[in-house]
Amino acid sequence: AMVTHIVHEDGSSCFVGGKAKWASADSQSGITGTLREWLECAGVTLDVDPRALTPEMPGGLAPHLRTMGFSMQVRLDYRNVHAGQISCTLSVHVLPVWTMRKQADFVELPGIGSGTVSRLRTATGAAVSMKVTGSFKRFDFERA
Repeated sequence: AMVTHIVHEDGSSCFVGGKAKWASADSQSGITGTLREWLECAGVTLDVDPRALTPEMPGGLAPHLRTMGFSMQVRLDYRNVHAGQISCTLSVHVLPVWTMRKQADFVELPGIGSGTVSRLRTATGAAVSMKVTGSFKRFDFERA
């Protein structure tokens, strides 16, 4: 059996989807929560100043994460607790990075003297990645 414990950077429990500890039976379809909950586990909000997270970064940052985007790394660390019990400690780390996507739409206007109208949209978002560390072992009497 495995238990996943979601934690803040200081190791204290962080609640996502109403729980800080997820048994394997509870997470068969995944551990789900809102973006706000996941960001809270990293200790940030969409309105945080990116310079507060990385003071050594050069200029050119937006006034808050909401307008520039970010990279969110979900870190999973697996360990043996005791025979048959595996513990996964899940933490979230956010790094401000420009994550922009530009999309152009073109619409042809009907009628006499028709033309084309274009619209360019710029969107920012979250680039999510996973980092898995740790190890766990299992003893098998049939193979011993």
